[in-house]
Amino acid sequence: MKSRLDEKDLENAFRTAQLEGIQHLLLHSSLSSLGHVQGGAHTVIDALITVLGRDATLMVPTFNYCLSEQDTFDPNTTPSQTGAIPEALRKYPESIRSRHPTFSVAVLGPDAAALTEHHWQAEPVGVDSPIDRLARKGGSVMLMGVKHDANSTIHVAEAYAAVPYRGVPFDPSWPRTARCRLADGECIEVDLQMEPGCSTAFGAVELPLRESQSIRDFKVGQCNCQLMKAMDVIETTERLLERDVSILLCSNPACKFCPPAREAMYT
Repeated sequence: MKSRLDEKDLENAFRTAQLEGIQHLLLHSSLSSLGHVQGGAHTVIDALITVLGRDATLMVPTFNYCLSEQDTFDPNTTPSQTGAIPEALRKYPESIRSRHPTFSVAVLGPDAAALTEHHWQAEPVGVDSPIDRLARKGGSVMLMGVKHDANSTIHVAEAYAAVPYRGVPFDPSWPRTARCRLADGECIEVDLQMEPGCSTAFGAVELPLRESQSIRDFKVGQCNCQLMKAMDVIETTERLLERDVSILLCSNPACKFCPPAREAMYT
């Protein structure tokens, strides 16, 4: 295995993984998991775009999670906190970043505008969010060097299942509203009551997905990757929640979200 990957190596790996033909792809990624990539995050994105084709749409999470009450989210300047590849894609001149102050996404491709529009009016990672819209278009989720605790589509399933802990704050110390700059320059205040919670226990979804043969495994360099249909993730998670509504809550007593989330189920 090569110790240094170039764009051609990545293209070959993505073609071997049969990514050609996917029209809508949500990528969760760890650049470091690939080893050394010549050109870094931009090389990964360029290779993906080449293989997917210009008619395909690529989405990445550009979450920044929390703003101080004094800050205003601006999609052009507020950095994401979800890794090098999302940060690189949000800076592409052709990409569109959704306008949500804490859980934005960046999208490149022909459906970018439709997937991202009016995100501040929708749930951050719930019903009618960009991630939900991609799922309903038949989109796929790719985990590249990360596990299901990074699989934000599971949060969409929590919303559809109307879990009783929705609305519990991820961290009680975080503000419950945030300011967002719109395209016309107006700054509005966005309610954050339905922000997603802890994802530490989201690995519970992997085995059922594997049992239904919904996950395709492959490698890119030294990196383990998983590919799955987003709707498979949502439907599998909903079935799990029907049987055990607490299955996605972690057991860490120091977690700021999961203990109060459990309390919310019985009040």
